Amino acid sequence: MAERKPFVHESILTYWPHGREVRIHIGTQEWYDWLEEGMTFTFSSEQECFTARKEHMGAGQGGWYWRAYYQQAGKLYRMYIGKSAHLTLERFLLCAEQLKKRAGEQQTIKTPSNPSATTSIQTFLLSDSLPPLFTP
Repeated sequence: MAERKPFVHESILTYWPHGREVRIHIGTQEWYDWLEEGMTFTFSSEQECFTARKEHMGAGQGGWYWRAYYQQAGKLYRMYIGKSAHLTLERFLLCAEQLKKRAGEQQTIKTPSNPSATTSIQTFLLSDSLPPLFTP
C-alpha cells in the first residue's frame, strides 16, 4: 500500500505516523514541533494548492527553510515560504495566490498577439525575487 503524504487543508495538518491518523492545527506548538521533523506536505485551500518541501540553505548560510512548488501546464513554479517558525496559514494563502498568479501570467503571454512580452515575463518567473514578506 502506498504511503500517505502529509497534507494541510485550510488550517489543519493531517498525517499518518505508524498508520494512525493525526490532525494538528496550524499555529499550535504541535504544528511547529512537526515542522522540525517533517520534510514535505501538500497545502490546499478552496482555490489554491502547492507542495511544500523543507530544503537546506547552501553556501554556508546554514539552516532549513520551506519552499512551495506549483505545477501548471508542464511548468514548475517555486517560491520561498520561510523558516519553520514563520509558517502560518496567512503565509500559505499568500504564497499559493502568488504562485497561481505567476502561472496565469505565463499562460497569458504565450498568446500569438503578444510574443514580445515573453522574455521579460519569463525572466520574472524564473527569478527568486519575492515580496519582502518572503525574503529569508
